[in-house]
Amino acid sequence: MRWALLLLGLIGCADDPLYGPCDTANDCGDPADGCYELRYDRSDGTTAEGRTCSLRCGRDASCPNGGLCLALDGDASETFLCFATCETSMDCFEGHACTATTGGAGSSICLPQ
Repeated sequence: MRWALLLLGLIGCADDPLYGPCDTANDCGDPADGCYELRYDRSDGTTAEGRTCSLRCGRDASCPNGGLCLALDGDASETFLCFATCETSMDCFEGHACTATTGGAGSSICLPQ
């Protein structure tokens, strides 16, 4: 029974590319509005980059599935995008890691590794 629930969860993730990895906007479906190239500073002082399906936002309430609306430190464009929240990297799509945020958000979000 436990395996069936896990498999159902994985299938649900595969059908919902929001907050998942991408190469082009064609890899992303609604409600994502694009495949965003992210360059950001991690809380440990290192920098990282990668691509993710997301959408522009102005507040957390506009992010589906309980996402957070944030602009990443190190992102020169300072674009506010929706990011999936997580407790561990197992909550994220493959290729993304659960990363602690600093400042007011006080949560962790899935970011490309």
